[in-house]
Amino acid sequence: MKLLKIILLLHSFLLMSCTSFAQRQTFDVISFIQPKGWQPQQNEVAVQLAVSDQKTGAYAMVIITKAKPSAASADENFNRKWTAAIKGQIQVDGEPVMQPATHENGWGIVTGSSTYTDKGNKGKVALLSATGNGQTVSVVVMANSQQYEKDLADFLNSLELSKTGQDEHGNPVLPATSQKTLTTGNSSNAPLAGRIWEGTSTEKFTGAGSMTGYNTGGFFTGQYQFNADGTYRFVQVLASHYTTTKTYEHETGTWSVNGNQLTVNPINGQNEEWSKMGKTSNGNSDVTNRAINETWGKRLKSSPRKLEKYTYTFSIGANGNRTALVLQRSGRTEREGEGKVSYFNETPAEKSVRLPGN
Repeated sequence: MKLLKIILLLHSFLLMSCTSFAQRQTFDVISFIQPKGWQPQQNEVAVQLAVSDQKTGAYAMVIITKAKPSAASADENFNRKWTAAIKGQIQVDGEPVMQPATHENGWGIVTGSSTYTDKGNKGKVALLSATGNGQTVSVVVMANSQQYEKDLADFLNSLELSKTGQDEHGNPVLPATSQKTLTTGNSSNAPLAGRIWEGTSTEKFTGAGSMTGYNTGGFFTGQYQFNADGTYRFVQVLASHYTTTKTYEHETGTWSVNGNQLTVNPINGQNEEWSKMGKTSNGNSDVTNRAINETWGKRLKSSPRKLEKYTYTFSIGANGNRTALVLQRSGRTEREGEGKVSYFNETPAEKSVRLPGN
């Protein structure tokens, strides 16, 4: 069966028994059998299972969220999750193809899927959103190859939703209360999610006839956003006063925390070159040059990005008078470059670096 068909039928696999002898895992209100060789990572609100093949570039990933309170309808919960966890993280090819809603064990289940583009290749992503008893939970499935088709089929066949308001033993469950958890060593909580962490350095140039540097030459910005579902986005933007183009490097993947260790595991990414809408020059005012550097014209070219999994020693501390995410490392990384420590200041969304489409 083709992978897309398997994903589209995801809702119909719920509550089916599995004949495998593999050990069943339970995360909150969803139980499943983990495919052999897939790596689990877990934080307080989600568990992620992932597998990849370095030789072929194939990968597949499943993210199961913890149930949380919700007064919204099943359709509203699906739309919110699709916008935040899928459309906001990857380049989907249009709106999701929806399946007829179903009901199982007191849950209203809404399922949709779409293709997405990753490094010029197509992948498939699906979202199952279940709503019942004042709570909502979701399962995201994505893959860029049919290489893991059987693993995904077996996993989907193993999925089971508990009866709303009860665990597998019939005991009452409050919304968003975790029952069993996977033993992955990554369950420590950290105040990273839900904030924008941004580090910026400013390029200087010297105006004609002046001995003073002005902070209008351009800027280099790196930004992390850690999501509560265990996914992250990292972007880098470089805009120079001296060029008519700017660079936009980005990647998405999963993150986990174990004590003061933060592991960032990229799944896909790309480096791009864009034109600017205007031309910077010494004849422009500081305000004009800065405004031009912050604009996005057209994407001129793109290239593969080196994806580097890395474990940092992290802390939340002070950087001057600002709260900052402090990342310590042994040396150069793809995201931070040279050095052994980097500071990413907590930044309000309205003051963060402008990205394409914003």
